[in-house]
Amino acid sequence: MPGWSSLFGTVLVFGIYLSILTGILLTDQLAPVPKPTRQRGLNLTQAWADLHTIASLPHPYNSHANDRVHAYLLSRLAPVAAEFPGHVHLVDDAVSNGTWENTYFEGTNILVKIDGTDENAEDDGAVLFSAHYDSVSTSTGTTDDGMAVATLLQLVHKYARTRPRRTAVFNFNNGEEDHLNGAHAFLQHPWSNLTSTFINLEGAASGGRPLLFRSTSPTPLSAYLPPHVPHPHTNVLAANAFARGLIRSQTDYVVYAGAGEHTMQGLDISFYKGRSRYHTRYDSVPWLEGGERALWAMMETADGAGWALLNRGGEEEAKGAGDAVYFDLFGRTVILFSLTALRVFDVVFLITAPILMLILSFFTRLSATTSTPRGEGLIHRLWSAQPKHGLWWLRFWVALLLTVAAQAGLAWVYARFNPYIVYSSPYLVLLSALSLAYATFAIPLAFRFPAFSFSFPFLHTSTTSPKTSTASSPRLLPLFVLTYALLLTTTLLTRHAPLGGTYPLSALAACVFAGWVVGAVEELALGPRAEEAGGAEWEEEGEEEGERRMVTGVRFEVPEPGTENGTGNGTGTGIGSSQARSPDFQSRSPDQQAQTENGIEIREGEEETEPTEITPLIAQHGRVHPPTRSRTQDHKIVRTLVWVLQLLLVVPLPVMLFAHVGVMVVGSMGQGVGDGGKGGVVIVYTVFSLLAIFFLLPVVPFLPSPSTSLSSLPPPTQTQTSTAKQPAHHNPLIPLSLLTFALTLAYTSSLLGTLLTPLSLPAARLGFPFTVNAPLKIFFEQNVEVLGARWESSSSSAQNPNVTAEVKALTILRGVSYYLERMVVPALPSAVRAAADGEGGVECVDDEDRVGLKRCWWASGTGMYPQPGSEDGWDSYPEWNEKNTTYLSRNPWLKSSVTRLEEGKVRIRLQGRNSRACRVYFESPTSSSSVKVKKWSVVNGSGEGTTDLVRLWSRTWGREFVLDVEVEGGRVGGRVACEWVEYASGMTRNDVGVVGGEHEGMLERGKGSRIPAYEEALKFFPRWAVPTKVADGLVEVWAAFEV
Repeated sequence: MPGWSSLFGTVLVFGIYLSILTGILLTDQLAPVPKPTRQRGLNLTQAWADLHTIASLPHPYNSHANDRVHAYLLSRLAPVAAEFPGHVHLVDDAVSNGTWENTYFEGTNILVKIDGTDENAEDDGAVLFSAHYDSVSTSTGTTDDGMAVATLLQLVHKYARTRPRRTAVFNFNNGEEDHLNGAHAFLQHPWSNLTSTFINLEGAASGGRPLLFRSTSPTPLSAYLPPHVPHPHTNVLAANAFARGLIRSQTDYVVYAGAGEHTMQGLDISFYKGRSRYHTRYDSVPWLEGGERALWAMMETADGAGWALLNRGGEEEAKGAGDAVYFDLFGRTVILFSLTALRVFDVVFLITAPILMLILSFFTRLSATTSTPRGEGLIHRLWSAQPKHGLWWLRFWVALLLTVAAQAGLAWVYARFNPYIVYSSPYLVLLSALSLAYATFAIPLAFRFPAFSFSFPFLHTSTTSPKTSTASSPRLLPLFVLTYALLLTTTLLTRHAPLGGTYPLSALAACVFAGWVVGAVEELALGPRAEEAGGAEWEEEGEEEGERRMVTGVRFEVPEPGTENGTGNGTGTGIGSSQARSPDFQSRSPDQQAQTENGIEIREGEEETEPTEITPLIAQHGRVHPPTRSRTQDHKIVRTLVWVLQLLLVVPLPVMLFAHVGVMVVGSMGQGVGDGGKGGVVIVYTVFSLLAIFFLLPVVPFLPSPSTSLSSLPPPTQTQTSTAKQPAHHNPLIPLSLLTFALTLAYTSSLLGTLLTPLSLPAARLGFPFTVNAPLKIFFEQNVEVLGARWESSSSSAQNPNVTAEVKALTILRGVSYYLERMVVPALPSAVRAAADGEGGVECVDDEDRVGLKRCWWASGTGMYPQPGSEDGWDSYPEWNEKNTTYLSRNPWLKSSVTRLEEGKVRIRLQGRNSRACRVYFESPTSSSSVKVKKWSVVNGSGEGTTDLVRLWSRTWGREFVLDVEVEGGRVGGRVACEWVEYASGMTRNDVGVVGGEHEGMLERGKGSRIPAYEEALKFFPRWAVPTKVADGLVEVWAAFEV
């Protein structure tokens, strides 16, 4: 199998790669929006208007804007329920409370149930559609999860008018961003017992194409196949990344599919591109990637998969359990099969492939014995047919080792000089890895090694010259050995793990093996000597022509004295003279004409003479009849066709699979490095390097080399020259790849920016890793500690205390060390003042929660204290007249008391001003806990086990929480805290039709919540940086307690 040196080979290989990449990149774009009459009962215009309303303000659970979105959704759903009262049921769920994972939560979900048309379908179960209408505090929630909510609104309207076979339940849940509370609350509602299948819609990025992240089994996956979903986008590697912890964030999928009596089968569909804008102010309608097209992509996907699930039969629902392997091709189709099928294929292939190779090798070697003398034993003849191809094996392994080493070096360069360039320029990083991989693969194959070789018994099939062989290229067999070893390793390592992402490796090994088999079959069909001599025939000795014995091979001629090669200068007419030479000999090229050694002329080629006194005593075994021009041309055509067939078998499918994976990885992994985590940039660059290697690995056996060419057969009138005299076949893509690598590396390593603009600010240079379109996320939090006096219940001031607490406020930022400490923190006026005052200044340490990031803090200053916002009624302290009670000092944010009831039991009361989210931390874990809300019954807590944190959520503002805990020992200590998320710029009223509430005019009356420290970050951060939340609240006010 030769590499290419002709224009035909170059165009074919280049065309395969170009067509695959072009097709994948074009289909990775969002599809156009159809006309309103072809939107299948959906209304994109109305959904787009709903999105503007829902995403007009940040609306986390602990905000008044959340109440306004809640009211708006009810105003959109109530008319539908009123129009179809017989089968559409609307519930504003304000009664589902529960405790899970040390969290007490009061739900505010909105539920809609649309009865199906088939009364007998109740046994099949209902289909749950879920999306959360809360956002994080630092984002308006356009993608996360406004588009999903707008989509569910459209599905309710459509299914109410066009009833499906099965019942549909819609959960507009609240509290997903704070530990998936809304989904847990749904499981407390009776309608959760109706559902058996679910579709969860999420938004973990900022627009683009929605991706099917994961599925519980093949059963719901079948609803995602075309024609149900016109433009599917999925890959099992995303599910594997969740399973292995590479993706740390979670969705409501884990609640619905988790263990327990409410376990369901279902799909998790989410946006995933534009991670740098996720949970920031750029997750907004103006910054939405794809705009209306992105919203329509989610609508048609959810409708297509949902309608298929709602109208399938119970038999289809019951089959297809187990893990699945799935991936889309060009956004047009989905390949789906079970993980068990992949495992069986791998095991069968690993067993049968070597056996088949040995069988084919034996028969091709057996057929090669026709080119060896008869009369020898079969074993000797088989061994004599063994070629010496060690040089070809050496080329492949040198190329592979050089490529791996070069990729490791490239990753080190990026990690050392510009580790976060992948954040904004992932395709340039991938291009640099690809161009380097191509050069390091191609150069060793094009380099002329010294003329030596060694052999490996029974590892090759051909006995022909490597320069003309199609089937026995030593680079195809080593490639199979490599892929076989990798497949064997992954099969053994994943035998107990449900990981289906190894399917590209299985396909690569199978394709390489198929290409090798084609070459072996071609060699069996044509014969080894036919290829070497272009169809020449081998004639055994012993044939006679009449009475003459003809000797075929070398003719020796002794020049006469005086001839050109004699000792004299005459023009004799001996045997050696030019006159005596045959016309055939005179017509030969200089390379074919006589060579002189010790005065004897050696003429190569075919000669037939009568035996003379100089005829060799050892008889010649046979002779080769020269090929005809037509036979050589026919064999060249066959060789070309086999080469093309092998290329088409080995290259397109693996390249296609790895390219699809690459596009998904580039769109998701690069911008995750700014969030911290184990491995960090090392994992990202390692994945990019592996993609580059595997993307080019299938074409390596076809790369040009010094002695391979599609046109390497000699003309019929020529004898093949020695390998040393073969012209070198230069690969023009090597200098192009080196130039591409040099340019991309110079830019991405910031070398180009440093050389061209050495005096510019770092952020203004070429190669700076962050931009406005790809901003660096800085995690913000303000921590306020209430210090000072406390008083006992026996104190005369207990009923009306006048003690005012001291306050210590800190602004805390987390982010990438260099950029946080040198560029972001110095840009904030409060940090500059803190450093100038010399009282503590700015302190930075490694962040324990987010590996790879730094945590910096400083005193916020009195002008940066948060304001909780409230109408009135906070000045009076509650009448907590219990004995053995410690009260918290008066402050603007929270009220608390701690009471020792009896030995081992403590009661904690806690109330936040204008807040409905509080926490209690314990220094030593408690054995159990229960939560009691004023005027409510006791709700059981965590039960068995221990906890060091209890989260408290209320649907009512300023709710008083009562927490009873059991502790071991005579002392208990910890902290009480409440959270705030509202800030002035995030509560600015706009006229987009949001239904008002009781807190609509708080800002206008000067009593709204304010977080000046966060407003400072929004105003003074560099353009390439953006703040985002790190915890449930932007502000946490806390006080220590001990009893």
